[in-house]
Amino acid sequence: MIIIFANYYWVFGWPGVKHFLFATLFFIIALPPPTTVLLPTPTPTEVLQRSGGPANPEPSQNGWTFAEPGEGYAAGPGEGHPEGDLAGTVGYEVGVARRRVGSVLGLALVAAAGAALYPGIAAVVVAVALLLFRTVGSALDALHSRRVRRGGVGRADTVRAVATGPWHLLRALIGLVPSVLVGASAAVIVGGVLWWALGTERLVIGSRGVGGGTAAGGGNEPWVYSAVLAGAMFIGLVTVWFGPASALTRVGARRTLAGIAPGNVGAVVVVVLALAGVVALVTLVLSGRPVTWWPLAIAPALG
Repeated sequence: MIIIFANYYWVFGWPGVKHFLFATLFFIIALPPPTTVLLPTPTPTEVLQRSGGPANPEPSQNGWTFAEPGEGYAAGPGEGHPEGDLAGTVGYEVGVARRRVGSVLGLALVAAAGAALYPGIAAVVVAVALLLFRTVGSALDALHSRRVRRGGVGRADTVRAVATGPWHLLRALIGLVPSVLVGASAAVIVGGVLWWALGTERLVIGSRGVGGGTAAGGGNEPWVYSAVLAGAMFIGLVTVWFGPASALTRVGARRTLAGIAPGNVGAVVVVVLALAGVVALVTLVLSGRPVTWWPLAIAPALG
């Protein structure tokens, strides 16, 4: 925490520290307290008796299963369901969305490569994508929690999910604050230090390695600065992805990718398109394309 304060003071001054403290306080006050639903584990005999099975089954390990928030639940017998149409059902189960490691990594590489030339645009696109993933994860978490409590699917689930969309958007915006602050701090610390070292030529990197600058006067080539921007973006993304309170973001990303590009074919298509985008952007960097900072005002000057 001290490092984060020092980093914000160094980059943004005292107003940046005040904004950080205000955002943290707002998150603590506005975030609703976590709730835990405790449900009994039905015995195999109870489950089979309700479903018309034999009274004395073989021992089993089946019970209540949970994954990450919003991932998947298995609910027990639907007793006392208020809508009545689910009474007598054995339970509610939803499959766990498979991990899309290749797709997520490919998209992260595209974002990092994009930041090498268009850091401002890349930051905006990443922020929108994270907000979308988090909103989907929040909505699914609430949907599955309701179904677990009632023991099955309700008639008004879809209508309620659509009606509560703005609430989940606000909840996602607030829930992203901790991981985004930590990720931005990591990116600014690593990228800022390297940018300062390159700008002051305390660190010179060229085709001959460290100390072998090939630009005019022996300085750093433009691609070196682009590489720093790409590395800072990638570090920030990894920190956000695995940072505090980021489980719903990962769940939402899996569900979103499963809907947009389902199955193995969809995963392969996403990876191939991502790699093609990375190759195209790296080619532009190596050709000497200058960095475009829009919509940011100016490039950072830390030298």
